[in-house]
Amino acid sequence: MWFGTYDGLNRYDGTEFRVFRDDEEDSTSLSDNKILALLEDRDGQLWVGTSHGLNRFDPVTERFTRYLHDPQDPNSLSHNTVKVLLQDRAGRLWVGTQDGLNCLDSSTGRFVRLLHRPSDASSLSHNQVEDLLEDHLGRLWVATAGGLNLLTLPESLETGTLPHRGAFRRFVHDPADPASLRDNRLSGLFQDRSGTIWVVGAYFLARLRQTSGSYTGFEFVQQIVAPPHKIFYEDAAGRLWIQNWGSGITIFDRRQDTLTLLMHKERVPHSLSHNTVLSAYISRDGILWLGTWGGGLNKAVLR
Repeated sequence: MWFGTYDGLNRYDGTEFRVFRDDEEDSTSLSDNKILALLEDRDGQLWVGTSHGLNRFDPVTERFTRYLHDPQDPNSLSHNTVKVLLQDRAGRLWVGTQDGLNCLDSSTGRFVRLLHRPSDASSLSHNQVEDLLEDHLGRLWVATAGGLNLLTLPESLETGTLPHRGAFRRFVHDPADPASLRDNRLSGLFQDRSGTIWVVGAYFLARLRQTSGSYTGFEFVQQIVAPPHKIFYEDAAGRLWIQNWGSGITIFDRRQDTLTLLMHKERVPHSLSHNTVLSAYISRDGILWLGTWGGGLNKAVLR
């Protein structure tokens, strides 16, 4: 298993860790030690987003290829702070950064940038990308610090072809519409087994309402017990597991309309080690792994 930390990339083989770090004298080392995003693609290559560039790890040579922002090159990465990575069903690699959405042409190492343009209402609503989601129909959703976006690509676009054009539909806060987003500052996206898309934002959790194939607004969970950050899991009972901002984990039971908070407890040795959960992952064998801020790694068997 791979673990990204703020002091390097860690590989765990079940017995011990090996740590990969930036070496200023080696351009094939990791570009930065602060890891923000990880993705293993279909070819088994690991992509590592850091606070200073994107890296591709070759499992054979165990060396890194760096992709960095170049102010003089419009086909370079739009910004070095890489926040989220996604490979779509066509094999395209999407890179969400602090300043723009990018799509990588893996054959050339060049990027197509999809950016906010103030004079274009069909462009990305905001350049700070917080999360990406490919839905069950293969459409790309982009959560930003300035609203939700649905990317529409031309029907003529071939599988794997880069999106040199495309239009975004924006979902943003409208003071005159109570069914619009309460706040444009978003942090997470999730699609459950029924196909419902959930949006996590500044102190709210909402599902995107769909009527006759059209999106008609948002329905909000009314009683939030802690500020949510991301939904990371839907269990067999249909409950949603949510990372919170500094307040542990919330389990949302939609059938009972209840929210259960799991937090660190001083006198309970097997409680969460720290209330700030930065990352979550469910392995194939049903193990829940939680990375925390200063509390190390947590492991739990989900029953």
